[in-house]
Amino acid sequence: MATPTRLPTGVVKQVVSGDTLIIRDKPKDRKPNEKTVILMNIQAPKLGRKKKEGEDKDEPFAFEAREFLRKKLIGQEVKFITKPFPGSSGGANERERGRIFFPEENDIAEELVANGLAVVKKPGGKAAQEPEIQRLCELEEKARKEEKGKFRKDKSKATRNVTYVKDFNKFFAEFQKKTVSAIIEQVRDSQFVMILEVLLLPTYHCISFAISGIKFVPESEEFKEEAKFFVECRLLQQDDIQVVIEKSFNNYVSGSVIHPKGNIAELLLKEGFVACDDRTMSTVTTGASKLRAAEAFAKEKRLRIWRNRKEITKAATVEFPANVSEIVSGEILIVKPCTGNKDPKKIFLSGIRGPKEQKKEGNEDKPRGNRTIFDVPWQYEAKEFLRKKLIGKRVNVTVDYVQKARDTFPEKTCCSVVIGNSNVAELLVQEGLATVVRYRSDDENRPASFDALMSAEQKAIENQKGLHSKGELPKHRISDCTGTRAIGLFPMLQKASRITAVVEFVISGNRMRLFVPKDSLMITFSLSGIVCPRPANKRNNVEGDPLGDEALEFTKKKILQREVEIRIEAHDKVGAMIGSLFIGNTNNLALMLVEEGLASVHVTCGDRTLQQAEKVAKEKKIGIWEHEQESKKDSSEEEVVERVVNYKDVTLTIVSPELHIFVLHSDQKGTLEELEDKLRGDLTSNPPVVYSKERPPLKGKWCAAKFDEDNLWYRGKVEKVMGGATCRAIVNFVDYGNKASIAFEDLAPLSDLYTSAKPFAHEYALACVTPPPEHYLNDVASELYRLLEKRNLRINTEYQDHNLQFVSIIDADSEEDLVKASITNGLFYVQNRREKKLASLIKEYHEAQNEAKKKRNLIWEYGDARADDAKEFGLGK
Repeated sequence: MATPTRLPTGVVKQVVSGDTLIIRDKPKDRKPNEKTVILMNIQAPKLGRKKKEGEDKDEPFAFEAREFLRKKLIGQEVKFITKPFPGSSGGANERERGRIFFPEENDIAEELVANGLAVVKKPGGKAAQEPEIQRLCELEEKARKEEKGKFRKDKSKATRNVTYVKDFNKFFAEFQKKTVSAIIEQVRDSQFVMILEVLLLPTYHCISFAISGIKFVPESEEFKEEAKFFVECRLLQQDDIQVVIEKSFNNYVSGSVIHPKGNIAELLLKEGFVACDDRTMSTVTTGASKLRAAEAFAKEKRLRIWRNRKEITKAATVEFPANVSEIVSGEILIVKPCTGNKDPKKIFLSGIRGPKEQKKEGNEDKPRGNRTIFDVPWQYEAKEFLRKKLIGKRVNVTVDYVQKARDTFPEKTCCSVVIGNSNVAELLVQEGLATVVRYRSDDENRPASFDALMSAEQKAIENQKGLHSKGELPKHRISDCTGTRAIGLFPMLQKASRITAVVEFVISGNRMRLFVPKDSLMITFSLSGIVCPRPANKRNNVEGDPLGDEALEFTKKKILQREVEIRIEAHDKVGAMIGSLFIGNTNNLALMLVEEGLASVHVTCGDRTLQQAEKVAKEKKIGIWEHEQESKKDSSEEEVVERVVNYKDVTLTIVSPELHIFVLHSDQKGTLEELEDKLRGDLTSNPPVVYSKERPPLKGKWCAAKFDEDNLWYRGKVEKVMGGATCRAIVNFVDYGNKASIAFEDLAPLSDLYTSAKPFAHEYALACVTPPPEHYLNDVASELYRLLEKRNLRINTEYQDHNLQFVSIIDADSEEDLVKASITNGLFYVQNRREKKLASLIKEYHEAQNEAKKKRNLIWEYGDARADDAKEFGLGK
């Protein structure tokens, strides 16, 4: 059929159906114009459509007709002639009827009819006799005779059955990670992602599909139309396209589009239309590296969304080997570099967050500030995972970025830590013990392994590990054994020959906090037989003894956060267990400290191995013996050391449940009164903002506390917070030594002006005595208080043990020995001390004890109960 030689041309953008096409012109620095053309004089079978009320099904051979045109014309330049429908206004978006020619002068309508994929729309009157109509009728008749297309007798495959997916989770379960042939039917954009309407072959599932690994950002808005056109030119209804279903969302799935000519996501990134999407990057089948490189290229060239990007100068990569000395939490480590400045460094694992507390109803009993790793689900597991894998091990540390200090948060050095060939953060995430930080698109401060972290998190979610588990949260009920509770557990702990424990905290060279996993106990433990120099207390600005810090560091290096074995032999008056600690099977920590000259053997210790080690250390003049004058020391040992008497005037404040006394030094009374008068005056003139259920006090913090009995304000420290309906806290009145439960409304923050002065209450224990059995403690405490109250007391320090001074007490007026009086009254047992300087005092006390026995005073009411106790419990000696 002849056609005019000069016709307009255009590119077929889309084939809507077997007789309808969308043709566009070539872009010239603008969005191309489009025209919807319906082929004249023919009608193809109609495709079904998705409607709100339901779904229309295809007419037979409708999809075959559409596919005939799509495969022949999509993306091709064609000639066409159109005219508006009668009554049409001729607007830009209105459809027109017309004829399309390809190749050259081949009429597409005639080709459709000839293949039996369309029928002729026969007009009435003279129009039916026109050559074009006659030609089409002849072709239709021929197709009918030859049983082509819709005229075939076998119509079993004439109609496709389209499934419009509604339940995307169910669909994903069936098609997850599968590579499927597809036709991209439509390209549209949403606020954040580019959505494709995809028809899967040969199942005919119709889905909304987002391209993985990319997203729109606010800067993309002005480029969205251009990006859409970019994708349409390359993917819309093109052949040889496959998609990989990678992730499911509520209303769509995401995945990768595979095309012989390249990855569309990579091209969009390289042109600066979009940014990388961390949410789906880990699922990208072809990996994230090419997409990240494409984005980096666009950033460097400042293309489109990156045109206003500020140049960021990254610091040179800092990398160093280090030994892990402490695990602070599931994301914080203390490391000691192996080269250069070897001072310990606190580092944060970059790209991850450890388990955090989830606020839930019924969780108010323990304020957030007082919760430990045992109280927050998965925190203990995360810390234990790192402890077992890293403590004491050599690792490679790479500083990824330094997060600047803000508000109350200090500067953070964020690092990637590698042990062997494994990234520690990735291992944590993979076990479900940490989550990955979601960064902003323009945030360059992220680890190089970020995509690997996202991939590991996806695996943890799929395997329902750790934080992603749908089961019950792990619970740890830990007993913190101190005071009388610890003393009550002593017999049980002593029976075990050796106990496995984890060193949670080192207090000094010979004192530490241990966790006993088997019994879920937290105990304080002291090494028996040795005395270590005291370390400095930086928090309270207290200087330590010479080599105290060195002894502390030695012990930390050897045992902190390591598994050890302990043998418990005794306990002290505050509930700390005393015994031996072994590293491995044979290395005795006490012996190691003595050998290094960082501890001396206690005068009461008869362990020959320790005594021999001390002798060797003295000979070598190492540690505390470096400046010891041996000759002077030896001569002094032969002499009888005289008891030094240097009395201090004091006033009793309280007797503690452990039978320690708290006193005020007489020379400090005036200072304390002046301080309290000023405190109360300030709080009267400027009433404080008291604590409340919504704003509870924090454990360990200074506070102003109103004492119930006199309704006056005193200095205090919060020891325990009881939230929930109770709204009370246990407060230590530091200037008097007593403790009380105080309501939140009677507690207020204490100004720094009043926290610099040290507590005025001084704690002492009575010298040369041991406490009675536990069931006598309350009676003895009351009797001792009655004995000492309302007296002018004078105390003398006789000896010191574990920073606690043991004193003798006399009445300043009558000079009566009140410790001796307490023994006579049946309040204490006499302790056999070996120091020669105390021999005369011990003798007097034994005489007083014999008198108490005869009169059966208090603890002697049933005779000497100690004689019936087994020697293995440390009694009856």
